[in-house]
Amino acid sequence: MESSHDTIIEAKEELMVSPLSGENPIRRTAYFIKPCMEGSVNLPRYMFSSEKTATVASNHAKLPLEVIYSGWHRPNREWNTWVQQMQQKYEYMWIKAGIDQAIKASTFLIHRNDELILEL
Repeated sequence: MESSHDTIIEAKEELMVSPLSGENPIRRTAYFIKPCMEGSVNLPRYMFSSEKTATVASNHAKLPLEVIYSGWHRPNREWNTWVQQMQQKYEYMWIKAGIDQAIKASTFLIHRNDELILEL
């Protein structure tokens, strides 16, 4: 795998041990897509608005396809509560296992913009 900063994929190689046997560690490579924006904390407010932008609205009529996308899920309250409770007790383990950011991200509500999905 290229180690160039120009790629959008980051490879990480680690030793893995089977939880069943607990023996014979195997070196595995995992691939991650790098974030496309740095400093996303200060993004403009309009990027998260539910209002249609002029670009999306004007191009939407030109698209020949109708897409039905039912794969959008929202985190439920019980999940968010569970994560908050478990975070106090197990966050150090999550960090050690490298799953802390994924667990925290699973609690975020990402608003769906159908027109933008069609544009992609």
